[in-house]
Amino acid sequence: PHTLPGTPEDLDQAVNLLHDVVEAPPAAHPERGARTANLAVALHTAAISSGDPDTLDEALNAARAAVTTARAGTPDHALRLSNLGPILRSRYDRNGAVDDLDDAIAALRDAVAAAAPDHPDQPARLSNLGDLLRVRCEHQQNRADLDEAVTLHTHAVSTGHRTHPDRPGHLSNFGSALQSRAHLAELHGADPSADLDHAIAALSEAVELNPPDAPNRYLY
Repeated sequence: PHTLPGTPEDLDQAVNLLHDVVEAPPAAHPERGARTANLAVALHTAAISSGDPDTLDEALNAARAAVTTARAGTPDHALRLSNLGPILRSRYDRNGAVDDLDDAIAALRDAVAAAAPDHPDQPARLSNLGDLLRVRCEHQQNRADLDEAVTLHTHAVSTGHRTHPDRPGHLSNFGSALQSRAHLAELHGADPSADLDHAIAALSEAVELNPPDAPNRYLY
């Protein structure tokens, strides 16, 4: 997901500024959709920082509004859908509403479909979609979701550049999906060893790509 760096005060200032820009006349300004999309990102970042559910709902409303202003199938539409998905995921994490999870999956499916296969953001979108499918499988035990998640992660990792800073996160998501599928296989009496071996390989690479002093190395 796209987020903004800075202190809480910086975020508040960014949100206030973007509110003013979005509300500035004329209402039909050609940049209004892009400004609303930026506001959604700022609000989402602020909501994550503060834990305020009202700010998260406002971020979701802005993200949905931004999607409606972009023509379907365009890069702008794909970008705004890829921002909408993580906001829905955040609300699902907060309240556990399966509808939010389903809507997040639908948004990221559309984002993936709308983007060119070689778009530089495509590996991240594939990885995010795969992780959402893994989460849904954990609740619904739908093996098809997990198989699709592994396929998406495989594609994300194989098409992403090895030196890209997001690669460790993509490998971590891949490893999690493989671990979940191995666990599901074990529950049904199947051999999980192949998926476990691939999970260990993915997670080992994620660790290797992070220097020993990286603050988030422990996550892998």
